[in-house]
Amino acid sequence: MLSWPDLREISRLDASAIDASYGFGLAGCWIGEARAAVYATEDALIVTDENFGSCDRITLPIDFGDEGEVESLTHLGAGNVAVGVWTPAGRLTLVVRIIEGHG
Repeated sequence: MLSWPDLREISRLDASAIDASYGFGLAGCWIGEARAAVYATEDALIVTDENFGSCDRITLPIDFGDEGEVESLTHLGAGNVAVGVWTPAGRLTLVVRIIEGHG
């Protein structure tokens, strides 16, 4: 994770530390001041603090198939994150509500 605008490294997370067998996708966003969401390419969001100190896995209710992918994560305010998804069947957007302390 990098700070903005100086791009100083804040923290680093190894995919094996959270059983993300296929690593991370490019999508990620801040959720408020102290939490972030990143995409584990299997099918889940990882909600974490800025130090990757606690990571909660949120399984997405989507059949990604072999080719599906989360294209974007956008914080909408009040703990809501828009998840832009591409699947072979087409594009869709899910809104996920992240409740403090519940991932």
